[in-house]
Amino acid sequence: MAKWKSIKKEEVTKVDPSEESSGRNKERSAATLQGSVKMIGWAERIRDAIFSIIETNKLANSEDEEISNKLTTAYNKLLLVDEASWWIDSKDTNPKDIIKFALTELDCEEGEEDNSLIDMSDL
Repeated sequence: MAKWKSIKKEEVTKVDPSEESSGRNKERSAATLQGSVKMIGWAERIRDAIFSIIETNKLANSEDEEISNKLTTAYNKLLLVDEASWWIDSKDTNPKDIIKFALTELDCEEGEEDNSLIDMSDL
């Protein structure tokens, strides 16, 4: 059974005046966000929190290759999401659902799903 770690909602939406979130996202080679300055700042914090959750869970499940591969695949796909509005719209979404979305919907042709890694029951 996978170990799932989470963070509090307040940690996702709190103000980060030091721009640490932006710096961490640059270190991760995340896509440059598109949107207004205010939207980008907010989305950077949300994106940083989601990536931190995935990183924490990947470490917690490092011995389970299947889960680790799922998390890595989702992480890599989410790195490419460059719309600040997408991250803001996802702020209240359960991180497990964001991961599932990344595995099933991102980088797929319309009407086509990548079902190769869908079993999320372990997460």
